[in-house]
Amino acid sequence: STLSGDVSVVDVSKQAVRFALQLDKLDVDRYLPPPAPEQAAAKTADKPATPAATAQAAAELIPVETLRTLNLKGTFKAQEVIVQQIPMRDIGLSIKALNGDVQITDLAAQVAQGTLSGSVQVDARQDQPQIVTKIKLDQVEVADLMKPFVSAQLLSGRTSINLDTTTSGNDMDTLLQQALGQINMNMANTIIHGVNVNQIALDAVKAKLGDFTALMPDYQEKLPKALKG
Repeated sequence: STLSGDVSVVDVSKQAVRFALQLDKLDVDRYLPPPAPEQAAAKTADKPATPAATAQAAAELIPVETLRTLNLKGTFKAQEVIVQQIPMRDIGLSIKALNGDVQITDLAAQVAQGTLSGSVQVDARQDQPQIVTKIKLDQVEVADLMKPFVSAQLLSGRTSINLDTTTSGNDMDTLLQQALGQINMNMANTIIHGVNVNQIALDAVKAKLGDFTALMPDYQEKLPKALKG
């Protein structure tokens, strides 16, 4: 990977940093620890949560004290970043941080044959940090997003996801519980594989028409070919 651009300290006493950085390509997966074996994961799922696991889930996610010391403003661009085998291209964002108020704006990227846009604000000036997220995934291919996580193709087609959330807390469990109720998905153009929706509909119609057999013994003669038993 090659990182280029400008970084300057505009006020030494206030540690004010300004930057404009460009990255060509980064594969984040290369620097992540390998996933746990499936068998070990399955065994762990059957066991009650240990005190260590509970503590880890409740561990601080946001380095509040560090964010409160930041004084920076700048832009970042990247040609391609790969995370969980999902490539994101033409990434751009602006960031401003001062005394614990961190704002990421003008966020844009090409991902899963669609687009990502939005902003994120982290307010770490209080005891419990508040996160305001406004992210839109527009016309992304569901199969591309799910491929790294499932071996069989369950879904395909285009979907749009609006993430407009306001959460307060500093551990993963709390933030997820609050955010899940604030996500809107449009899956009108998504196909579920392994399920024959047409056949289900036909079977339902046939079952309903079957109630009239006693009244209309020859009703099947009048049905379209697709509905005949």
